[in-house]
Amino acid sequence: MITNLLNKAAGFIATFFLFVHLQAQDKGFSAIEFIPETLTTIEIAGKVVDRETRTPLEFSTITLYSSSDSLTLTGVLSGKDGSFSLQTTQRDFFIKAEFIGYHPFYLDGTTLPFLHSKIDIGEIGLSINLEQIPTVEIRAERSSVVLALDKRVFNVGKDLTSAGGTAEDVLRNVPGISVDNEGRLNLRGNSNIRMLLNGRASSLVSNENLFGLRQIRASQIERVEIITNPSARFEAEGMAGIVNIVLKKNQEKGTNGSVDAHIGNNHNAGLAGNFNYHKNKFNFFLGLGGWHSDTPGNGSFRNRFYNQASSDSTVFSNMDRTHRRAATPQFVKFGADFHPNQKNTFNSSFAYRSTDGSSSSDLTYKDALGRPDQYFQITRRMEDEKEISSDLLYSFIYKKHFGKKGHQLVADLLYEELKTNRASTFEEQYFNGKNQPLNHIDYLQFSENEEGNQRLGVFLDYFQPLKKNAKLETGWQSAFREISNTYAVKEIINNVESPDINFTNEFIYQETIHGGYVNFGKTFHPFTLQAGLRVERSDVTTRLLASNLTTPRKYTNLFPSFFFSYNLSENQAFQISYSRRIQRPTYRDLNPFFNIRDRRNIFRGNPNIQPEYTDSYELGYIRYWQKASLSSVAYLRLTDQVIKRLQRIDSGLPGVTITQAENLDYKRNYGLEFTCAYFPNPRWRVNGDVNFFHSLSEGSFVHEGAEIFVGGGSFSMISRASSRFTFWKKLHLQATLSYTAPRTTTQGVNRATTALDLAVGMDCLKNKGSLTLSVNDTFNSRRRRTFSEDVTFYSEDNFLWQTRTILLSFHYRFNQRKEPNRLYISPLLEEDEREF
Repeated sequence: MITNLLNKAAGFIATFFLFVHLQAQDKGFSAIEFIPETLTTIEIAGKVVDRETRTPLEFSTITLYSSSDSLTLTGVLSGKDGSFSLQTTQRDFFIKAEFIGYHPFYLDGTTLPFLHSKIDIGEIGLSINLEQIPTVEIRAERSSVVLALDKRVFNVGKDLTSAGGTAEDVLRNVPGISVDNEGRLNLRGNSNIRMLLNGRASSLVSNENLFGLRQIRASQIERVEIITNPSARFEAEGMAGIVNIVLKKNQEKGTNGSVDAHIGNNHNAGLAGNFNYHKNKFNFFLGLGGWHSDTPGNGSFRNRFYNQASSDSTVFSNMDRTHRRAATPQFVKFGADFHPNQKNTFNSSFAYRSTDGSSSSDLTYKDALGRPDQYFQITRRMEDEKEISSDLLYSFIYKKHFGKKGHQLVADLLYEELKTNRASTFEEQYFNGKNQPLNHIDYLQFSENEEGNQRLGVFLDYFQPLKKNAKLETGWQSAFREISNTYAVKEIINNVESPDINFTNEFIYQETIHGGYVNFGKTFHPFTLQAGLRVERSDVTTRLLASNLTTPRKYTNLFPSFFFSYNLSENQAFQISYSRRIQRPTYRDLNPFFNIRDRRNIFRGNPNIQPEYTDSYELGYIRYWQKASLSSVAYLRLTDQVIKRLQRIDSGLPGVTITQAENLDYKRNYGLEFTCAYFPNPRWRVNGDVNFFHSLSEGSFVHEGAEIFVGGGSFSMISRASSRFTFWKKLHLQATLSYTAPRTTTQGVNRATTALDLAVGMDCLKNKGSLTLSVNDTFNSRRRRTFSEDVTFYSEDNFLWQTRTILLSFHYRFNQRKEPNRLYISPLLEEDEREF
């Protein structure tokens, strides 16, 4: 299927290149057009920069005032490159440009030549106001929170505790997000998140690939965008919302770049570089690097299996494990941007990652009968696994600008191919209750797991500014994905090899999703309204080749969204929003064959799982002061057909807990979330976030002919606090403390978790370099601690994926300027430039 689609995509690209050739003949948008006498509207454009460094000042305020009575005519905020554009029908006016911490700039509009429909006043250079320096921090890092109409943007900046680490370490420090020990993200306590990379779905960063976040270095990330109530423009997947990781892409003129290196405990070391060349209409970029890590961890399970007829026959099964995972990823990415004129932009990029990995685990089971200390058998199970994986990603983007700011067409073609090959050896040794070797035969198992994942996406988005502060967005998105998984297990007993048909199968997952949307937005100062509707057609087919079982699913859904905001003043605003979301079962949830890594605690899929649907409501308020900011959100999520992974005991597999996905009746979540920042002085900053919530999930499922009811609800809390202090302008100390309160689940309890991260950093080499020493999970306390139970079993686990990490990292940039950043940002911003 994907191959045929690629052929069609090739034709799509060829058509676009023909269009490019025709457009290249266009002289493009001209800023010099003679203005007829009857034309009364003129456009004034320019760029606001720092007078000394020529650095663009994003979010500068540019206002037009009437010269006769000083009344405000219109105003606008500058974009990322400092540029701005506004329109007026008057000739008698003056312009004021201002940015916090800088002296304002005034320009008499009557001195401008009104000979053309567009007047470019060039660069406006602002000078720093030295009297306000204590309230302004000019640094290389950007650690601000921006509230746009439908998302929050966290500029990652130079977070010390994630320096030298991976995307997983960065996300641990983003307010509202927590990362469990298996690398799965949680947003407001919910793991059903749609993860995006540069605005598009990627197999590398998904909850199906829990190791993907560890393959992206923290130094590659520019910002993380959190969209808890996405508009109709976004795919409807993801119950808790969307987390979009935006990678750095430098476009400064000339040759420039950066180099990153790190070294740490557990054989952790790496080196990477990013290089850029920008001249005239072309921009070329290249990134490459590699690193090695060796991650140890440990865990334990405590299981009890009940016999309701006789309490003396209760079986106690305890498991203790140690594990280690080593990986050596390498990556290369390159691409180019081409701007033939002001109307057309082309981008083509290619990225390739490969990883050689290995893992080992040592599991010891102790089985007792009647009492926990009456052991009758001890089993030692050892695993040795080798893994080779690769990820190829190609992207082609075309943007057509129609002259008016914000009026554009964006076409995007994305192809990704992920391949993974794992080969494992399992050996079991048996001992009696006194740990003496038994004479019967030891057990040897081999498994091979080959997985291929192909994804093709075609996206078309159109943005049209309308009169009277209104805008229209519409588009179409089609995504095609095919996953093949071949899992084979064989065992050797008495030197006789035989396949294990219970674990051997080939599973095919095919997914086609078409979606169209329309959004309309309008500003009635101080109110802003946006409403949208999305329609998606889903076609999902799963096939088990061994049993020739095919399960098709086809359904069409409507997903409305609504946003309303009210600006009380320049520095405070309210926002109300609603959206409907879907969570489709993953291919792992649908794949019914087993995973045999731990033969006593097995996960398997359920081919009968249906999608779950959520209605999400939010009421938000944000307030900015000169030295502080506060964002608060009250939210409610109502979910039907909720997908839950539940534990049970099968009669055919006594002494084994099986985790399988089921559809329950409903889930209800409501809570309050607060994100705050406080800057007592330029050397000290404090950030914190806390989420108080209640979660309730109930329902029943049928198991071995019996209907089983499960349910549970409780109040809980997720919080994080970070403090950073600067000494002598070059030495920075940072501490981050996170705490997750206990939480009742449908079958048990997730116990509390506390973790502390520490870091110290220093600027060096004339502020072109930085050296950071970080300690993550200082006390090895970032553990998963849970228990679950029903009338047939009790299961408790304590799991630490990786032990404390100590890293020394170095970052150096050449021919790159530090960007100034302010701590105060207007609370409600609408972005004209679309990242995706």
